[in-house]
Amino acid sequence: MCLRKGQPRLFVRVFQAFLTVIFGISISIYAEEVADPAAGAAKATTCVACHGATGISTIPDYPSIAGQNAKYLEISMQQMRDGERDVPLMAGQLDAMSDKDLRDIAAFYAMQASQVGQASPENLKE
Repeated sequence: MCLRKGQPRLFVRVFQAFLTVIFGISISIYAEEVADPAAGAAKATTCVACHGATGISTIPDYPSIAGQNAKYLEISMQQMRDGERDVPLMAGQLDAMSDKDLRDIAAFYAMQASQVGQASPENLKE
């Protein structure tokens, strides 16, 4: 191939533009939407009844989820919604929620301060 003066630069620029477009497309395909904890708080209105406003449950049968790993919460909720994880008490609670909704809710609860349970002193044997 015989290139004239100035053609190598044009070729390089076109090639760089091509790579930029391909790279941008590949990132957008694989990029995960960023979680929005504030939106998660708004979407978690029904969660509050069992898990508490900040993820600290006051009902022994329901887990406290405050401070839990966001990805763990997200995947757990997706599995419950999709029927891959059988949690009868959660039946129907997540059905109308998108992956983005679940990611936002998980981010909200993950950023809450956790409360580690402690054995009460009166139940300890000396």
